[in-house]
Amino acid sequence: MLFFSAILLSLVQFAFLAYDPNDPCFYGVTYCLNRDGTTKCSATDVVKATFRAGHDDGAEHLSVSLSAYRTKGEGGYVSVGFNVGGKPYTLYCLSDGPETHISAADDPWAYDDYSCSWQLDVTVNSNQVAPVTNKSISIDLVTIDDNVPITLAFNGIKSVVAPNLKELLIHQLSHLECYEHNRMSFTDNDKRNRVMMVKKEFNKEMETFIYGLVPDTKSTDRSVKFVNADGVSLTVSCKDSFSTLTGFVQQGDKKESIDNLLTFKSLDGYRCGLKLPLVLQTNSIKFDFDAKPLDFSFSSTSGSSINKPNIKFHSDKNGAPSDLSTIDWETFDPEDK
Repeated sequence: MLFFSAILLSLVQFAFLAYDPNDPCFYGVTYCLNRDGTTKCSATDVVKATFRAGHDDGAEHLSVSLSAYRTKGEGGYVSVGFNVGGKPYTLYCLSDGPETHISAADDPWAYDDYSCSWQLDVTVNSNQVAPVTNKSISIDLVTIDDNVPITLAFNGIKSVVAPNLKELLIHQLSHLECYEHNRMSFTDNDKRNRVMMVKKEFNKEMETFIYGLVPDTKSTDRSVKFVNADGVSLTVSCKDSFSTLTGFVQQGDKKESIDNLLTFKSLDGYRCGLKLPLVLQTNSIKFDFDAKPLDFSFSSTSGSSINKPNIKFHSDKNGAPSDLSTIDWETFDPEDK
C-alpha cells in the first residue's frame, strides 16, 4: 500500500510542477470569434473552438469543442469550417440541435449557452470520403497540406481564425511529442516518418508505432531495430507501404521470427503499430528491453533514417512511470513490486 501511495504522490507532484495554462499539450489550441468579426479571445467572445489531439490503439484523433457565448434568445448556430482546395467543410452546432448540449438558464456553473463536440479520427485518404466529416479528418490534411484555413462563424458573422492547421498539435502528428514520460517520439532526417514508443511497465509491454507523414510515391519498407546490452537485436519491418508487418530477433548468425509473440498488431494505410512483451523468448533467443544500454534505429527503403543510441524512458531513470496514461488501471496491482 505504501508503494501505491508513493506512486500517487509522485503523480500529483509531477502534475503540479508540469502545470502550464498556456501549454497546448494540456489544454489544446483555442480560437475565438467576437460579434464585430475580430478573433482575439476576450470577455466578449460569441464563439470559442478548442482543438486537442490524442492517440490510442484505434487511431490518432482530433477532438473539436465548439461553444456559443452571450447568444441567449438569438437561436441560430455556431460553426467551424476547414477550407480545402477552395471548398468549405463545416461542422455545425445548432442552438436547438439533437446532439447539442444546451446549458440550463439557471445553472450557475454554465459558462456557455450551448456547445457541441466531435472526435475526428485521422483516416487514410479516400476519394469516397470527404477530407473532413463529423467523424474523420484525412491524413493528408494533418500532415502535408499547409493551406487549410480555419473559419469560425455565428449566424451571419464569419472570420478566418487561422491560416492553416500548423498550430494544431495534430499537424505532423506533433502531439506525440507531448508524451515525454515513458513515451518518446522521433522524426526521421527527411521528416517523412515519425516513430513513437511507449514502455508500459505495469503491462510489461513495449508499444511501437511507425507513421508515414508524406504519401509514398512508390512501395516503401520501413523498419525499427533495437539492440540491447546482450548484443541481441530485435527488428520489426512494416513493408509495402504499411501492408504487412513482420519481426525477428537475431543473435550472431542465429535469426528467429517473433511474429507469434506480437500481442497487438495494426496496419491502416498510414501507420503500423505493434506491442511486444518487455522480455520475449523464441526457441533459442531471449530479448530483454531492459538490458541496458538499449540502442534504437529506424530505416526505410526511401533513405530516411533515425539513430538514437542508449535510449532511456522516464521509468528507466526514476523507477516508476509518472504519467497516468502509461498505467493500465484495469490490470494495475498495487502489490506488484
